[in-house]
Amino acid sequence: MLKNKFLYVIPLVVFALIYSCGDDNGSVIDDFDHAAQAIIDNDSIDIFLEKHYYDDTDNTVKLIDANQTPLINDARLKSKSVTFDDIIYRLHYFIKEEIVIDDNNPNPTLYDSILITYKGEYLQNTESLVNFEEKISPVWSDLAGNISGFRHGFLEFRRGRNRSVEGEPITYEGGERGFIIMPSGLAYRNGIRGSIPANSPLIFHIRLLDYIEDTDHDNDSVPTILEDLDGDENVFNDNTDGDQFPNFQDRDDDGDGILTIDEDANGNGDPTDDDTDGDGTPDYLDPDN
Repeated sequence: MLKNKFLYVIPLVVFALIYSCGDDNGSVIDDFDHAAQAIIDNDSIDIFLEKHYYDDTDNTVKLIDANQTPLINDARLKSKSVTFDDIIYRLHYFIKEEIVIDDNNPNPTLYDSILITYKGEYLQNTESLVNFEEKISPVWSDLAGNISGFRHGFLEFRRGRNRSVEGEPITYEGGERGFIIMPSGLAYRNGIRGSIPANSPLIFHIRLLDYIEDTDHDNDSVPTILEDLDGDENVFNDNTDGDQFPNFQDRDDDGDGILTIDEDANGNGDPTDDDTDGDGTPDYLDPDN
């Protein structure tokens, strides 16, 4: 049977913000000392946080010029560790005002499509930022193909509520806003991307409006988050049948000529819990079931 493969396009237009072709983060294969650069970036970011504050009136980060509270002392600034290529990086995120809503899943996963507004800047030095991209109107972005710092930062933000009325402009209530600041190792590393110099820490001023729960890029009834079989947070290297399509873009994951969506023996709409031959491998990943 001829395998019908395609990249499923999420409803509406999905904008691949900062999409990294090939390996995540636009990795440059060389002998560059990324661990040493991580230390340099941490020092630069710490100094930046000491010199700047968050202006709640216009939701911007500004250089301290009076008695404002430095970001590094602002209780709303938090950090988390993110491991990439065996290097542990420190990622900072800042939520202006935490929002509590009646939502069982307010936060996106690493692979969901998100509706956001944002402004991206790079640290020219510890006192100045340079704007390289801005979206004032909401756009859809695919986290699966984004840089690591962006993906991991959004895990901490909660979406808003769609209060749109038919026939009227789309309107959202709430949606946490703030910023994510990341070392170059979680961004474009030692590569040049557009106007962004190599080894540049980045800051994104963001607002999360919504996301598509259990985003399924290839529409095979297996959410993309479950297509990361080795759990390394990179769905591009999970390819059961060894063809040119990673599983999350492959409608026939095991290459047996039966579409994944049709390898649902119990008919519950979930191919991950069907194992006809009882060998421990679900049918959609088992060409010999």
